[in-house]
Amino acid sequence: MYLSGDFDDIYINDKINLDLSAPLKQVLIISNGEDYNDAHLVMIERFKIGNMNVGATTAVASDYYPIDYIRDIPVVGVIGENIFKVVNVLIDYPNNKLYFLPHRNNDECSIKNMDNLKEKFHNADLVEDQRNLAMRLRINGTLRDLHIDTALSDTEIPIKWIKTNSKSTPAYNTMTIYDKDPKLGYIGSIKELCAKEFCEHDVKALLLKGISYGSVGNAFFEGREVLFDYADGKIFFSDRKPDRRTAGKDLHFEKTHQARIRVSEMSE
Repeated sequence: MYLSGDFDDIYINDKINLDLSAPLKQVLIISNGEDYNDAHLVMIERFKIGNMNVGATTAVASDYYPIDYIRDIPVVGVIGENIFKVVNVLIDYPNNKLYFLPHRNNDECSIKNMDNLKEKFHNADLVEDQRNLAMRLRINGTLRDLHIDTALSDTEIPIKWIKTNSKSTPAYNTMTIYDKDPKLGYIGSIKELCAKEFCEHDVKALLLKGISYGSVGNAFFEGREVLFDYADGKIFFSDRKPDRRTAGKDLHFEKTHQARIRVSEMSE
């Protein structure tokens, strides 16, 4: 399963036989703030992540989502923001590891180790935006709350957030497709992307029309150790290190893909 703060719950593809309950009720999935798809709520009686036993839990099931495979193992869903509320989540991209740590632990050694980790990392504020997990960043000097979507390749932002000179703005040469609804835009860059004292310059991003919020994609987190501390409202991240991940690196849960398009002028 994928892990993404841009989903508010557990979402799964119901085409695969996972021994789910009968639908509890019909629900509506809202993707990208604008696209609507039918789904239903189901019960998973036994749910376990690594050695962490979650127990019984509900999930949103729909055939809207694709099924991908990593070494012949199906990727059937995504674990959403709700997991961040009950444990600290540490994603170690360079070493391909995922850790779940208690929010509160009275063990002095554990507290000291966690504090030492946080002191070495950069940090940004974690907030909730439209019921989704978001991090507070500065884009070209303006504070913005960007959804955290580690299942998205690149950072995507509304094109209206970027001030452009109409004479130098490139033609719309990229199309991101959410279900059947294409979003036009172009591959550009953010001059300055900052989190408190941390700043990156000339950051690649997809500048899209027709989206209502921005999302921090996987490109921002690759090569870093990333700690989500929901209880304290912080996200901590290290400097980049060599990233050894291979299989499954560029798979995505939603029916989204980018397509290059060419625009030419027509004359009568």
